[in-house]
Order: sequence, then structure tokens, then C-alpha cells
Amino acid sequence: MLPSDPRQDLARRLRDVQLARARLTGLVLAELLGRLPVEAARACGLERVLLMLVRDGELVAAGAHDQARDDDVERFLTAARALRPRLAECPPEAEAVARGRPVLVDGDRLFRPLVVLARAETVVLAPLVHVDRTIALLYGDRRGGPALDTLDRDLVWTFATTLAPILHLATLSAIARTGDQRPPEPPPAAALSTRELGVLRSLVGGENRAAVAARLGVPAAAVDADARSIARKLAAVGPASAVARRVAR
Repeated sequence: MLPSDPRQDLARRLRDVQLARARLTGLVLAELLGRLPVEAARACGLERVLLMLVRDGELVAAGAHDQARDDDVERFLTAARALRPRLAECPPEAEAVARGRPVLVDGDRLFRPLVVLARAETVVLAPLVHVDRTIALLYGDRRGGPALDTLDRDLVWTFATTLAPILHLATLSAIARTGDQRPPEPPPAAALSTRELGVLRSLVGGENRAAVAARLGVPAAAVDADARSIARKLAAVGPASAVARRVAR
């Protein structure tokens, strides 16, 4: 078997980006948010892709794809929407948003609760920029195969740059249909209180309940009650969530 030609491989990837653009053009926003991560994974040779919208200083999980474990996608999105990280808590994402450029980053530098859930190691992070504003971020990684490198980073950036105008137009079309001046939100997350959100982040990030109770200055029973409430709310907005089970135990 002849070794592959790197130039031919790159040409095929770039062609796949353009084919993805053709397939995604004209989709309504809800369909686009679901399909875009799938097409990004296919075109860029990734196993997992997450799409996060940038809204008012927050990152809103909009769509995801996992080639090997597609059943986990909705569970992950449920948790990510509940956690709703702020850019101020996420230095690599804040850098990508501010500079409009991609980064290749170790997973442990990303928002810890999501990293723990995803078990991410090295991640490509690329902004979708319309004019001079970052409207979304694409995360991509591989569990196996070749390690991610700068070529992967720039290929995902090419995909993100190519698809940004399509996402912008789909958002404008959705606003025009609803008459609402704010961009439509993805499916709603669990309505967690401020304290429940803090408890969820701590528990999913690896902190034990005794430590959470001590830090908050509340009895352990209060943290237990918060954990049960969180588990019920997460299960109510998604499939039987692995995150809900983790918090509830």
C-alpha cells in the first residue's frame, strides 16, 4: 500500500470543508446548530466537536458530535447548558474571542467542569468570526489517532471561518421569523439557582461534598439537598444524565 501524499490529504480536507459549506447553506438555525459539529468532525478529521455560542459574555452550548459515543452527546449538552461558563472564567476561550484566532490548548487549561465531563486532553479551539465579532467557538479533539497539531488547528480555523457567515445569516433569519430582537437560544437548560450552579460546578469538577459544605459555610445536609435538586432538574431536561447520577450519588 502506497503512503498517502500529505498534499493530497490536505486538498481532500479543504474540499470537504467546501462540501460541508454547501450542505449547511440554507438550513434553519436549529438544524444548523445540530449539523455543524457533525460536518466539522467529518471535514477536519476529528472525533469530537462542540459548538458554543458567545452570548453576553457567556458560552452557551449549542451542538455537539461524538463519533464513538453519540449517545453521550445530549447528556453532555444538558450539563454544559446548565454550567453556562462565563468568558471571564475561561482564559483560552477569552483569548480566542478577543484575537479572533485559533489556539491549540491542553485540556486542563479549559473550564474544568466541562473538561472533567469530556475527559479532554488536547483541544483545538477556533472562533467563528463575523466581521470583527466572535459569534461562536468550535472545540475539537481526537481520543485516538495522530496527536493534534498546528495543521489541525488551522484546518478547524478554516472550517470556522467558512461557516461563520452561514451561522450569522441563519441567526438573522431566525430573528426575522420570531420578531424577537435577541438571537434565539438553544434548548433550555435546567433552571438552577445560583448556589445550585456553584455546587454543580464544584461536584463535577472533582470537589467532594464535605469540602463544598465547608467552603460555603453550610451543613453537609444542605449540599446533599442541593445535589438531589440538581439531579432532578438535569434529568428533567435531558435523557437519564450521567451527570445527574454523578451529582446525586
